[in-house]
Amino acid sequence: GRGAFKLELAQQAEYYANLNIRLVMQVLILERKEDIEIFEAKRNENRNKGAYVIEALKPKIDSEKEIALLANIDNARIPARNSVDRILLLLNQGKWEEARQLMVDDTSPLLEKYQEAWDAFVQFQKDQMDQVQNQSEANYLQTRRIAIGLMIIAIALAVVIAVFATHRIMRDDNLREETKEEVRKLNDELESKIAARTQDLADVIQKLESEIVVRRKSEEDLKRSETELAIAQRIAHVGSFQQNLGNLDDLDSTPIHLSDEGF
Repeated sequence: GRGAFKLELAQQAEYYANLNIRLVMQVLILERKEDIEIFEAKRNENRNKGAYVIEALKPKIDSEKEIALLANIDNARIPARNSVDRILLLLNQGKWEEARQLMVDDTSPLLEKYQEAWDAFVQFQKDQMDQVQNQSEANYLQTRRIAIGLMIIAIALAVVIAVFATHRIMRDDNLREETKEEVRKLNDELESKIAARTQDLADVIQKLESEIVVRRKSEEDLKRSETELAIAQRIAHVGSFQQNLGNLDDLDSTPIHLSDEGF
């Protein structure tokens, strides 16, 4: 749907931004001059890809909240980009120690603020999708309950009609005793079938409600596990990432999904 498409675009744009953060950290850690030129090329490539994704995302924005969150991203990106530009200038001058100090004092906080702005936008899209999913669940459950209720009403009307007809027949003094016995048997069989059908419907309702409870508990457990993992990673400053290694010849085209600490 539209929400899933916006979430995918936002995650792609965030991925390119985080990839550039990882690249500048790698250059500073390895301290190899030949990496500087590679970083500049990769950085420009990722910036262009990210800008393309953002342009595709903007026409999908349809709420004031999304507009504000996207503006926060733009406001955080400019100072972070300028600070990285200063680091590159120092690196090209061979001033590695000054570049690292600038990273600690200025660039790193700005990059963190930029990443937090993207995190807020992505989380908003996830929350919107959760609301849509919950509403769909509620509508589905309501529809099922209405359908089951109508079935029960129809069965109840059938019982009333059957009982009324049976009583009219049994009041006829001219009916033979054999006919009365057959009517009683039919009435008993009808009531037995109605009781069994009513029990089946009650079992269906109970099973449906149990499945919804289990599903919601599973979703809550998953969200809690994701939250606990994110907190643990942030505390330990240990990140994680996922990448499909099915095509080893073209890794650059395969997105890397990073955790918050995955720099």
